[in-house]
Amino acid sequence: MAVPVILALGQFASLQTTLILLALLVAAQTWVGKVLEPSWIGRKTEHEPCRRPCRPVVWGALWGISGAILAVPMTSILIIVTSSFASTRFIAVLLSERADPYPPANSES
Repeated sequence: MAVPVILALGQFASLQTTLILLALLVAAQTWVGKVLEPSWIGRKTEHEPCRRPCRPVVWGALWGISGAILAVPMTSILIIVTSSFASTRFIAVLLSERADPYPPANSES
């Protein structure tokens, strides 16, 4: 946000206009980063909304910054793998939004 604010200060030469622009940019960034994107990602990956902030913390503690960056894909993989086996299905249920995230395929022979 620094570049548009500096450019606005140079273009308009008004501190009031620049501060208004800064406030609008901060509001837009906060809305998108804290509300909009988490809800979109959560709907697409079927992760429980109240547990979403914990994932980067847990993966970051395990694998450092790379774990925090890859928290959503690794959690999705963990849900898919644990839902494949009856003995670990409870883990997938705990991690996902739906009660049975990936029901087992019917193996009728």
